[in-house]
Amino acid sequence: MIAHKLSLYRIYFIAVVSLAIWTLLAWGYFHGGIPAHHLFANPDLPSVSNAWGALLIPLITTYLSYRIKKKILEKTSDDRDALRQAIFHFAFAALYAITIALAFTFKFPEVSDYLFRGLLIMAVILPLYRAEYYLGFVLGLTYFFGAVLPTVIGGVIVLVSAIANFGLHPLIFKMRDVFKSKS
Repeated sequence: MIAHKLSLYRIYFIAVVSLAIWTLLAWGYFHGGIPAHHLFANPDLPSVSNAWGALLIPLITTYLSYRIKKKILEKTSDDRDALRQAIFHFAFAALYAITIALAFTFKFPEVSDYLFRGLLIMAVILPLYRAEYYLGFVLGLTYFFGAVLPTVIGGVIVLVSAIANFGLHPLIFKMRDVFKSKS
């Protein structure tokens, strides 16, 4: 039963997110044109049009919501708790991303720099490679920076987190066990 409800929620979520990005792009088109953002906010570097979000956001939402649904259904504990946890992780990532974007937009570069550095530190400690964190981060930044830049930046965060959580952490624990066994 929960699988059917999750599939329904997933379809609704994909539809709402897709409609939202298409509406945002249509509004931008009829009010001065769809904006583009320069890489690293440097006018000397190429710009990326927000129009790519019309394709990228529905695709990313479809794939990542599938991963979230699959993870929830694989849990052996209560599915509702797993769903609540996924929603909490998504909301945390989205609010964190919105905070970064608002600090950048309202000309508080120090705050956005510290928040981004904090995100890199959190990526080493927490499992930010999970789909709900990535989706929340990308959707939280999409309104402010388009879809491509948050997807790329989020991908770097996911990569750092995956390397730390699947490579560095097991290595540290293995070294700890080796040193414990020697003493």
